[in-house]
Amino acid sequence: MKAAPNELPTKPANGEGGKQGLLFHIQVSALDCVGCGVCSAICPAKCLTMRPLEEVAPKEAANWQYCFNKVPARDTIYPTDTARGSQFSQPLFEFCGCCGGCGEAPYIKLLTQLFGDRMIAACASGCNVAYSFALGSNPYCTNAEGRGPASAHSLFEDTAEFGFGIARTRRIRREAYCENVKKAIAESKVSGELATELQKWVDVFDDAKACEVARRHVTPLLEAAQKENASVQALYNDRDLLTKTSLWCIGGDGWSCDIDFGGLDHVLYANEKMNIIVLDTEVYSNTGGQKSKSTPMGSVHKFEAAGKGNKKKDLGQIFMNMGNVYVASVCLYANEMQTLKAMLEAEAYPGPAVVLAYSPCLEHGIEGAGPGWVIRLNLLLTLATGLFIVSILFLQRKVRILFRSMVLAVLRFLSLSSSLMRIVSSVLFVRIILVLSFCINSFRRMLTLVWRSSLLQLVLLSLPKRSKKME
Repeated sequence: MKAAPNELPTKPANGEGGKQGLLFHIQVSALDCVGCGVCSAICPAKCLTMRPLEEVAPKEAANWQYCFNKVPARDTIYPTDTARGSQFSQPLFEFCGCCGGCGEAPYIKLLTQLFGDRMIAACASGCNVAYSFALGSNPYCTNAEGRGPASAHSLFEDTAEFGFGIARTRRIRREAYCENVKKAIAESKVSGELATELQKWVDVFDDAKACEVARRHVTPLLEAAQKENASVQALYNDRDLLTKTSLWCIGGDGWSCDIDFGGLDHVLYANEKMNIIVLDTEVYSNTGGQKSKSTPMGSVHKFEAAGKGNKKKDLGQIFMNMGNVYVASVCLYANEMQTLKAMLEAEAYPGPAVVLAYSPCLEHGIEGAGPGWVIRLNLLLTLATGLFIVSILFLQRKVRILFRSMVLAVLRFLSLSSSLMRIVSSVLFVRIILVLSFCINSFRRMLTLVWRSSLLQLVLLSLPKRSKKME
């Protein structure tokens, strides 16, 4: 901290970090900030506030350089399978060209923090390729050892098959490498410490973390002994196979639901170990927000100006019916820990795994996108509920139906947002309105009966009593 160019606001770290006397500080790269305000809006302690660039850039730019270049990653202090601990791992996906507030990029960043330098990314055409490879740079980077994710871009229509080919080739080559190691040990072509460490690697062949530990011990020994014989030389040349890689096919809903659905279905039935993450924006984000088969019913997008007439394609149900596929549906912005667990479980599953990741997008058309849109959305929903209740209480049936239609039209005009229409037309919201309608109608009928019975009693009481003379 003494070497920092400016005073950094810090607080003592919690847990194990506090025991080691470490301090906690959040540093933002002011010159790379895109100004979406998401970090400021979701910060539970409100430690992050938006300020004009001219005000903070001179100080924060120097602080960023110090933290980025001088402060090492602290990924061994907290468990990396927790939401907090995972964020102390160095992200190997940084400074991509995505839009401000993009819902896709954080999923890829999290994958690189969990699986790091043993990850292989097979990327489908779409936003994730546009903000990764289209600008002449590559956001997939390396760690202090010079190791990082391997990334490749295939066509829009065959990324599932492309990833399948990588997975199967890698598995066959690695199994052959393991047989060569066993043969070298059995024929005494390796000996001493090298033979011991290679046998340890064979024993943990399917354990990714243990393989990484073994690789760090085996690699320098292979390098030192590579000239002893041809077998050791071959093992050294293919030493990349010591790592148990984590393959992820990365694509959007247009790729998975439309263009390459047939290929995706084929490779999942092939039962090869591979992971697939679908960055589901529910539209063709990269080409301007056109509808896809993942677009929900009622959503207003390009080519569906009157609202989509059929339901969203349920990839989760389709893949679960196969019986051999791990399927998870996640939203990082609703539950970070569930997203983290789903990714770890997908990687640990011995067969094909699919993670359906909901990704908010600017193409949803939320006017004034940013932290304030949630307040605006809640106000509109409250207004809608109130107007529905008014229509139930005071209007006749025919007028009520017309009134409801007018309310929906007004909301659609005010929101200019397919997201709002999805919520208004969602099953949950409709069920809530139906329950409220039933309760209010029942209450109204009860009041009516009470009022009528009370009125009848008043009429009876007001009638003159007949006397005995009249009888």
